[in-house]
Amino acid sequence: MSARPPRPNFDKHAMDASSLTTDVWTHLWKWAIDSIAAKGWPRGEIVLGERITSAEIAEYEEAFERDLPANLKTVLTDFAGEAVVRFPYPDEDSSQINDWEQMQSNETIPLFGGDTTVWSFPAMRDETEAFFDYCECYDEEEDELGDIFKTTVPIVVIDNGDFVALDTSTGNIVYLAEALDLTMMGRRLAISFTDYVTRMAWAGSPWPDFLPVNKLYDHESQLVATDSEFLDRWHGWLGSQE
Repeated sequence: MSARPPRPNFDKHAMDASSLTTDVWTHLWKWAIDSIAAKGWPRGEIVLGERITSAEIAEYEEAFERDLPANLKTVLTDFAGEAVVRFPYPDEDSSQINDWEQMQSNETIPLFGGDTTVWSFPAMRDETEAFFDYCECYDEEEDELGDIFKTTVPIVVIDNGDFVALDTSTGNIVYLAEALDLTMMGRRLAISFTDYVTRMAWAGSPWPDFLPVNKLYDHESQLVATDSEFLDRWHGWLGSQE
């Protein structure tokens, strides 16, 4: 097993939703699962939900008056309607947890472990109406964010109340903060849905919570980082077997 994940071609996968891209995601997810298992964590798994029909997508688009981009629809119909990467935690008093806590004490790092939802169309469908209520609440208050509250749909509903959202006017993936935290609100994470999944898989599949204010975020490009000193250290910790 490699101590570093295989680097994807980010430009190639930014808009591509074919099996070439989904195979890269699967390989990167498996690298993270194998790496953390080699450190003594319980072995994780990839859980893929059943594929979504074109009719279901059309029904969603009509109900919520949002046109989803082609690469998202292709992933949903040809690959999976939902993707969750599971990293079961070690025992509370184990050396693996002590190692993880030491890593946390040395870095302001992304949250990691447990069930990481990469995307979920069933949750997206169930939560969009409540998401629109959230958008309507803030749309009148934040003119500087433009029309973002009129054009987005939720991709991931985060446990802290925030959202990873798709801006249907641009195809960009953006972060929307439940508490209207302007250090995070509206920050771009990726240029497309497939670009977002590739970047997060390359990062070892951490949680998306607070992404714009943790070390995985590149403020210069306004994207989830693909290269940084922190990412090198993060990959090094994931890939080490100490």
